[in-house]
Amino acid sequence: MILSVKAKPKSGRSEVIEVVKDKEYTIYLKAEAENNKANIEIINLLSKYFNTTYDNVKVKRRKTSRNKVVEILKSYQPGLVYKIIKGADHGFKNRENQLAGIIASWL
Repeated sequence: MILSVKAKPKSGRSEVIEVVKDKEYTIYLKAEAENNKANIEIINLLSKYFNTTYDNVKVKRRKTSRNKVVEILKSYQPGLVYKIIKGADHGFKNRENQLAGIIASWL
């Protein structure tokens, strides 16, 4: 996923505060925009915001600009837990093939 990020360094807070439009974000940073400190803070904030690891967030273009292009390589997808109670009607009685198709599409 490619994002457009507007960085606001030395703002006194560290947070992803505004979603301007789909895939356009404004990020407030405590770090100064020197020695790559702001980019590192952006990566940390976005990895937490999208619930992914630090290594899955890359500043692709405009590393020295306030307007950056950032790529999120992989977002966190929680493991789903299924619990089927024997003998209970889960709304799929006589529709087992449909249920199997739905579960297969999730995987």
